[in-house]
Amino acid sequence: MLRNYYHKKCENKKKKVALVAVMHKLLHYIFAVLRDEKPFVFRIPEDHQAWRKDKNSHRSIAV
Repeated sequence: MLRNYYHKKCENKKKKVALVAVMHKLLHYIFAVLRDEKPFVFRIPEDHQAWRKDKNSHRSIAV
């Protein structure tokens, strides 16, 4: 997942800039695990999108 993100960033950024972007993304994952005190669960992008879609489908709109 991060490898694909890195290669996509390398298309229009320098390699070191792309590497820093990957490190920043990884740092966000680490802080989320520490903040929420939950283990990291790896999801492929398709599974994550399905999870978010299912999670958002239960929300009701207040009128």
